[in-house]
Amino acid sequence: MIRRALALLLLATSTPAAPQTFAIVNGIVAKGDGGEPVQGGTVVVRNGRIVAAGSGVAVPPGAQIIDAAGKWVTPGIVAGFSRLGLADVDLGTSAEEGGGATDTAGSADDTSQTGPFSAMG
Repeated sequence: MIRRALALLLLATSTPAAPQTFAIVNGIVAKGDGGEPVQGGTVVVRNGRIVAAGSGVAVPPGAQIIDAAGKWVTPGIVAGFSRLGLADVDLGTSAEEGGGATDTAGSADDTSQTGPFSAMG
């Protein structure tokens, strides 16, 4: 009974997220259409959907501005399978100690100092 009352109270007081429009500006935009990346490009997102991307895109009035100067922006590009960022998970212990794999050499997401995603390489 208490759980049901609490659930009803939470549902009654919850409000949906307000519609939001934001623009990511000055980024290097890779649209994923086979074309060259757009330097100084803009991506506009309205209510969770990409509505415009590229160069010369107008920023709607009242939109939140996010400056991505010098950063890559990849609107709509989602990696269906990627281990990127997971190479460091559970690498602190050896397999003998019950930990995960300790050798990521040669993997596409090698984050070692000489790997393709290293800041040093």
